[in-house]
Amino acid sequence: MTVQKNGDRMVRTVQEDITGIRVIKALSKTEHESGKFGGIASDLASSEFRAQRVMSLTNPLTSLIFNLGLVAVIVAGAFLSAEAGDITGFLTYFIIVLNAMLGISRIFVILSRGMASAERIEKVLALDEHEKIEEHPAGDRAFAVEFKDVSFSYGGDKEHLTGISFALKKGASLGIIGPTGCGKSTVVNLLLRLYDVSAGAVYVDGQDVRSLPSEELRKKFGVVFQNGYLMASSIRENIDYGRDLPEEAIKRAARCAQAEEFIKELPEGYGHDLAQKAGDLSGGQKQRLLIARALAASPEIVVLDDSSSALDYATDAALRRALQREYAGTTRIVVAQRVSSVKNCDLILVLENGSVTGAGTHETLMKTCPEYRAIAETQMGEAV
Repeated sequence: MTVQKNGDRMVRTVQEDITGIRVIKALSKTEHESGKFGGIASDLASSEFRAQRVMSLTNPLTSLIFNLGLVAVIVAGAFLSAEAGDITGFLTYFIIVLNAMLGISRIFVILSRGMASAERIEKVLALDEHEKIEEHPAGDRAFAVEFKDVSFSYGGDKEHLTGISFALKKGASLGIIGPTGCGKSTVVNLLLRLYDVSAGAVYVDGQDVRSLPSEELRKKFGVVFQNGYLMASSIRENIDYGRDLPEEAIKRAARCAQAEEFIKELPEGYGHDLAQKAGDLSGGQKQRLLIARALAASPEIVVLDDSSSALDYATDAALRRALQREYAGTTRIVVAQRVSSVKNCDLILVLENGSVTGAGTHETLMKTCPEYRAIAETQMGEAV
């Protein structure tokens, strides 16, 4: 039972790590997750060793049964046959058959374990988890984020982004909007260097992201991805995420993310333990906790990738006002489907089929970009 429980903990931890791998990389918490996994693996190993000690009794028991079988054959032969040769021959056949059956069973067990182990080892050896640090020309340090003629392809068969160029000053806000599959999230992935560009360059604080160690680069960011990742632990631990942040920073982030109200209603407040995958929270509550986590460390750049889709319009508006007030000096990148979420950004990019079809403020795009105007009129009923 103990082995099964520890095995379940390990499977759950691995599942959480795989699900939240982008968040783990973005927050540079690989070592934190490795340490947590190591503790669980140690518990599983200890319980396995105890189980194996118990299982080791099977060999003596097998020998006992084997020898009792031989005694039974001899005794039966003594009563049923007077010929010593008959008894000896039957004993010989009994031993040969039994040993052959035991040998075949061992071969199948060893073969199945060996094949599974070899397949897993091969997959591990094929992985290359080290990102190469390369020297590239510097960009303009006046910009917090800059894309220069960036193109990218996931599989190499077609380009998913083509010729993306923009520059965002420090403390400014960028909105990215467009239909599903147009490349909005891909821009974020390239900015965090979860993938490398096929052409062009991405700069953060005037440095090409390919020339920065991943930990140094991602410490600049607070990120909320489309698919959130919350652990089966307390709300405080989920917001802090192993960074040992001050209590005031955690509460400030929760307040700004509009999460403080529902947290206070919970019996244990910030100490409330979430269910697995935060199954006891609504979609909007999950998103607010994820936003709080991104803000808690006061990052230089906050990236919200469609992170308010489950929020009502009033909460979304309150969140945007709080961001402007509490984190005024932070550069903000908002990826959204709603015009209302990006309307007040200093720069708005309209993407379609991996290309920029419009760039500017809300007022400018309403006059110059038919795609943006159509989205705004559909969602907000605005006249041209």
